[in-house]
Amino acid sequence: MGMGYGANYADVISEKDLSEIIGGDLVSKFYKAIDDADITISDWINDWENCDSIAVYNAITEIVDAFNDKTGLYVSLQYHAEDDGDIYDEISGYFWAVEGMYTLSDAGKKLEDKVTRNCFVSFG
Repeated sequence: MGMGYGANYADVISEKDLSEIIGGDLVSKFYKAIDDADITISDWINDWENCDSIAVYNAITEIVDAFNDKTGLYVSLQYHAEDDGDIYDEISGYFWAVEGMYTLSDAGKKLEDKVTRNCFVSFG
């Protein structure tokens, strides 16, 4: 199997805007829990299933739940390694991604089973 570029996208919210929506104390609480657990954010993102800190898990859950309560949407903390990307990437490092931003229009729903979203990248 060959190697090549793959397409990805994220609907990103700034940490400032996230904090304004849910309250900055929750984000600060998450960072304190990460620090207290003696792990990095990228370590937690890439291996959260093996994180044994209940405080970190509870802190991120509070962020997700508060964001959902305020907006009806979900937020997740994700990571994109600069070395895995391209110079045109708009994301590098960790970022807060909002899930569920877009829904099909009524007209689009009529073709939902016939149309697929395909992503691509160009090289050159």
